[in-house]
Amino acid sequence: MKQGWEIKKLGEVCEVIGGSTPKTNEESYWGGEHFWISPAELDGSKYVYSTSRTITDEGVRSAHLQMLPIGTVLLSSRAPIGKVAITKVPMYCNQGFKNLICKNEVINEYVYWFLSHSTNYLNSLGTGATFKEISKKVVEQVSIPVPPLPEQEKIVAELDCLSGIIEKKKQQLKELDALAQSIFYEMFGDPVTNEKGWEVKKLGEVASDIFAGGDKPKDISDVQTEEYAYPVYANGDGEKGLLGYSRKYRVASKAVTIGARGASIGNCRICNERFTPVVRLITIVPGEDLDIIFLYHSALKMEFDINGAGQAQLTIPNVVSKCIILPPLPLQQTFASKIEAIEKQKELIKQSINEVETLFNSRMQEYFG
Repeated sequence: MKQGWEIKKLGEVCEVIGGSTPKTNEESYWGGEHFWISPAELDGSKYVYSTSRTITDEGVRSAHLQMLPIGTVLLSSRAPIGKVAITKVPMYCNQGFKNLICKNEVINEYVYWFLSHSTNYLNSLGTGATFKEISKKVVEQVSIPVPPLPEQEKIVAELDCLSGIIEKKKQQLKELDALAQSIFYEMFGDPVTNEKGWEVKKLGEVASDIFAGGDKPKDISDVQTEEYAYPVYANGDGEKGLLGYSRKYRVASKAVTIGARGASIGNCRICNERFTPVVRLITIVPGEDLDIIFLYHSALKMEFDINGAGQAQLTIPNVVSKCIILPPLPLQQTFASKIEAIEKQKELIKQSINEVETLFNSRMQEYFG
């Protein structure tokens, strides 16, 4: 441990406070002037300035709540464990928290970063049959390295700076995505209303192939050969391995895949040649009059009809019959070149994010172990 640093228990340097919920069917307890928070409201932001629900003085008294002052470190203790934030206004909370009011030995933002680094460890301390939870006693016994206050301030400043850089770069990615969307609408208009009067055809007419992916073979050893070593894509979420599912469904050319079941319905991506989609994906291989980047951005804007009384699913007929505007191919390619330029910028930003995240994680490991 570094010179001048101590190891203490959270209960030594913080007061740990929980919360509870006033009776939800008692109208006089709700809609008052006091903020009241639940873990579901913690969205990854460092600070909390307001809450979706409020309670009255009567609600506070009925649930025997203790006020959380400005600067309290919120820590969710169940469903899930380990979400962290800092209050910017006084508030109360439900029973899903074990919050920390810092004493003079520690800075609240230092405790915030320590807990942010300790999510996996805190989860390992959880107990319970239905869902895991950490108790007040458990939180109080967690060990925390405590450097002198000036050093805590430096650590907080460094981690805040690195975190801020990462967030700004992620915002740049969102802005570039928005730029791509605006270029599409500027060049082609709204594909639904088609105010520019482009030719319209069904996807089944302009795609060279549309099909669902294949099922995983019973004997996986049958495909563990170099011949079948195609990336496997599942539900539009990404590459899931290097084992192909069947000869029939290997795709040799670039294509657009669309998630076809459950929560992934409508998720689109462009897949490079030589890939294998699973059964929950529908693959569209563009024909000669359809640029793949234009197809992808058009598919993002499509509202597909969904079937299924149980699990919702997108079917081949739904996709084949869907209409798409068809501007001249050279114009589609001009759009594609602009998008490719944007994607190159995004790749540079992503690379920079990875570098800063690596530095950030190394600093967190250095300070908190």
